[in-house]
Amino acid sequence: SFPSRRSSDLAWTIHPTMSALLMGAGYGAGAYYFARVFFGTKWHRVGLYIPAITTFTWVLGISTILYWDRFNQGTIAFDAWVLLYFGTPLLLPVLWWRNRRTDPGTPDANDVLVPRLLRIVAGLSGAGLLILAATLFFLPNVVIPVWPWKLTEPVCRVIGGWLAAPGVCNVLFAFEWRWSAWRIPLQHQAIAVALILVAVLRAWPEFDPARLSTWLYVGGMAAF
Repeated sequence: SFPSRRSSDLAWTIHPTMSALLMGAGYGAGAYYFARVFFGTKWHRVGLYIPAITTFTWVLGISTILYWDRFNQGTIAFDAWVLLYFGTPLLLPVLWWRNRRTDPGTPDANDVLVPRLLRIVAGLSGAGLLILAATLFFLPNVVIPVWPWKLTEPVCRVIGGWLAAPGVCNVLFAFEWRWSAWRIPLQHQAIAVALILVAVLRAWPEFDPARLSTWLYVGGMAAF
């Protein structure tokens, strides 16, 4: 996701800059999340996002198979990409299944209970993100002409994976009333959105200000 580097140094060629920066924002936020997982002491504080990331890795793994010939095969970056997106779709469900039993289902001491209305709103936003993610993946030719910046078909489907992760997480929020289970996944999402907004500033010339989708995208990110 470093747009200034040579394309041959990366697992696959990503254009334009905004698409690469979007993925970089996701990886940056993901690094924070997995650091919290590694140093965490209670599973329920991080476990909610594991099914979300599993969905994301499945989408990217399938996209890799669909566009196998587009990748820079024979490079270290490509080998790492294949290891990541063919391995984690299987490993993450095992991680979730083995650790979920450690969650007693009770709130932490001095925990806060999330109001029902907020949980409903989160669930509805997650459903909306999943619909958008499915459209990006299954109907790229419908999305590409109206997207805020230029997309290729592979990138369109991959972005669907990036949106599927918060979509799944927010749907799960609807069934989780402990704020301690919301906090770290929300921090992860906030970091991702903040980095995306920085990316928008950096890649603004690539956006089409005449499209309504541009302002819906930027406004939605800023509102979050």
